[in-house]
Amino acid sequence: MSKIKYYIAFVFIAVSLQLSAQTQDMGMHNLLQVPQSQYNNPANVPFCKFYIGFPALSSLYVGFSQNALIAENFISQRADDSLYIDVDNFIESLHKRNYLFAQVDEEILSFGFQFKEKHYFSFNLTEHMYFRMGYPKDFMEFLAYGNGANFDKEMEVGGFSLNMAHYREMGFGYSYIYDDKWTFGARYKLLFGLSNLWTKETHLSLHTAEEDYFITASANLEAHAHLPEAAWLSMQGEEDEEVDIGEYMMNFGNMGMGIDLGATYKMDDKWTFGASVIDLGYIRFKGEENTRSFKSINPEGSFTFQGIDINDYLNKPDSVVEKNMENFLDSIVDIFDLDTLKSPYSYPLNT
Repeated sequence: MSKIKYYIAFVFIAVSLQLSAQTQDMGMHNLLQVPQSQYNNPANVPFCKFYIGFPALSSLYVGFSQNALIAENFISQRADDSLYIDVDNFIESLHKRNYLFAQVDEEILSFGFQFKEKHYFSFNLTEHMYFRMGYPKDFMEFLAYGNGANFDKEMEVGGFSLNMAHYREMGFGYSYIYDDKWTFGARYKLLFGLSNLWTKETHLSLHTAEEDYFITASANLEAHAHLPEAAWLSMQGEEDEEVDIGEYMMNFGNMGMGIDLGATYKMDDKWTFGASVIDLGYIRFKGEENTRSFKSINPEGSFTFQGIDINDYLNKPDSVVEKNMENFLDSIVDIFDLDTLKSPYSYPLNT
């Protein structure tokens, strides 16, 4: 009999881990058998009156998604059954904005309990790692066809976005059962940022005039980063220093806060409606050794390329050729030149 009990306990733990691995999926929104459904809506009240999670037996979520790279969109079949890369179909299938997304959430510690039937309290300590990259259709179209297919059209060949963050969350949740239909909830989050890469603005446009083929470019960039000091030194080629993992993980200097709000309405035994706002907040990254901000010096600037006059370079002294080339390059650099600052910045959560 005892062996059967152990087997049932093992199956229960295995199923719990499998369910917990999907906590962020929208399919978990009303799956109240799993306590982590509160992360989708803090108004959710788990069926269990008490739960606890600790390392190796807590929730682990790993997710990946994208909205553009589908095999059937760029691989086509010829009449003889051979396959080929279908560039036209691939470009046509792209959205105006396309994304790659990956996320890992590791719940280190969690617990929750019900108090006097109407109140439910919960706590979680969670590591969040988040990556999202966006790229525009115009850029892929520019690579495939150049600017000749887009006369008198402004192409947003920039517009790339990179959003990467690693932060720790300490959450305090509360759910209140107002009556047999309404439930309200909130979760306050104390946040500690560990690393971040964030492109706030990446504008780069090209316009080709149809009448004279002049190309006008304009650019505006604002990006922020917070990395271990050793990483910056390595990129600058000054030192070959390894990142101190212990120091990195125990960094509590970049604090922030967030809040989740939610409500549910039970219309009958079959229908329950819920609404929530998740991750409303920010993290303040700081520290001169770790923080960099990059901003365009001339964000409203533009440059029009009208071609190169060969007479400025043909049969001219080397000093004149160098001067003409320098002036030409300076005109281009003016719209791309960046100012680097070691100043703190506020990073908004992905609400």
